[in-house]
Amino acid sequence: MHTEQPRHASGAIIFVSLVAMIVIGIGTVAFAVMSATGQSQSGSASQTTTIDRTLGLELSLMVSPDLGPSGTVFQVNASVTNILPGTNNVTGLGDYKGVGSNPICKFAPIAFDVLQGYYTPGNYTSGEVVDVHGPQVYMCVIGGADLGYYVFQPNSDNFTGAGSSGIVQSRTAHVSVDVSQVWSDGSTGKAPLPPGQYTVVAADNWGQLAIVHFTVSY
Repeated sequence: MHTEQPRHASGAIIFVSLVAMIVIGIGTVAFAVMSATGQSQSGSASQTTTIDRTLGLELSLMVSPDLGPSGTVFQVNASVTNILPGTNNVTGLGDYKGVGSNPICKFAPIAFDVLQGYYTPGNYTSGEVVDVHGPQVYMCVIGGADLGYYVFQPNSDNFTGAGSSGIVQSRTAHVSVDVSQVWSDGSTGKAPLPPGQYTVVAADNWGQLAIVHFTVSY
């Protein structure tokens, strides 16, 4: 014999199903909004390379991320690499094309500046340099760490060389610096980079230039 299900029980089942569908729908929308917000607030990386095939050297420059809100850690990495399959002995020239800041005492043959605004190789010298290095830059002098010659290992940024003292040194032609802070008075006062567009210009000992850009969003 067929037993008819009470009407109030069927109504309850339908009500619960509708509530579940609404909750799932709200959760899906919230997740989509969160995902879209996260994607809009940070970028990937901006990178470039410059190659001097006569010298057999490659200058590479990267800033990561290339987009983020104020307070984001923007990391600059720059390196000079021997692109030849054998050792590469090159004379130091000290030609940094007017790029003046000296991160971490420039133990690598690389210097770079952060400029406020968007600049290219044709007009970067007119840009305003942002002080992202802090008090350590006052203890370093461009050229003070440069060597008279550099012997690079095959396909590598590792090198040995000697300066005016004649002491042979082994180093890596690579710098990695956090540029997310600006020093307002050059010694003690620092704050996150304000919103805007920025240019990173790097130069090596042999006059190669590389430029990348990043943006601090509002």
